[in-house]
This record gives sequence, C-alpha cells and structure tokens, in this order.
Amino acid sequence: MEEKKEKYTFVDKRGQGDAASTAYTAAAQPEKKPEPEMHQAGRDQGQMPPIDFSTLIMSLATSAVMAMGKAPDPHTGQVSKDMVMAKQNIDIIAMLQGKTKGNCTKEEEHLLEGILYELRMLYVEAQGGKS
Repeated sequence: MEEKKEKYTFVDKRGQGDAASTAYTAAAQPEKKPEPEMHQAGRDQGQMPPIDFSTLIMSLATSAVMAMGKAPDPHTGQVSKDMVMAKQNIDIIAMLQGKTKGNCTKEEEHLLEGILYELRMLYVEAQGGKS
C-alpha cells in the first residue's frame, strides 16, 4: 500500500515580523534592557518568531534546502550548493527524531517524518539521482 506523503514548503521568515507577531511579542515579554548594537542591527527588520521544537526542525530543514541549492540565502540572495552541509542538517533532524522518540506530540512526530522524507527526496534529486 502506497502511503501519501504531504509536501512541505520551506519559507524563511526570519526577520520578516508582522504587526500581529510584533504586538504579541511586545505584550508578552517583560521589558528588556537595550542590547548591544551588534545584536540590535539584526532586529531592525522585525521580531523573531517564538522558538519551539517545530521551529527548530523547520530552521534546520530550511538550512538543508538552501545547502542543496534549492533556495537562495535570504541575506545574500545567492544560491549555493553544499551537499555536506545539507546531509549534516538532515542527519541532525534524524538524530533529534531518535532522541525525542516518545516525547513528541503526534503533530511533532508527523512533522519530523514528513520533513525527513521530503529532505531525503530533495537530497537524492540534488545529487542528480546518485545516492
């Protein structure tokens, strides 16, 4: 029986905060002291999304997709290929899947399975069908 796999779209939203997330972040977080200028410059574009397990997995997956040359770097706009880095990111996600087995929600387990399937298929494709 063939199992239908969902497709995932990787969109790097780092630094692209919207009014709703900014309002939530400002209301939910205690007042912070000003950060040094080197950290402040990266936040001029918007607030970072809240970090959870799914966000971590999506961040690693996005890095893998960019390393396979399937998406441009959001900072430079350049597409580059680094298959060693792509494999490392995929392996990290697989390691996290193993280490968190039994501790994830059903949604997180489903996300891990789907992401790993899609990344592995993209990896084979990026290598030109070679394994």
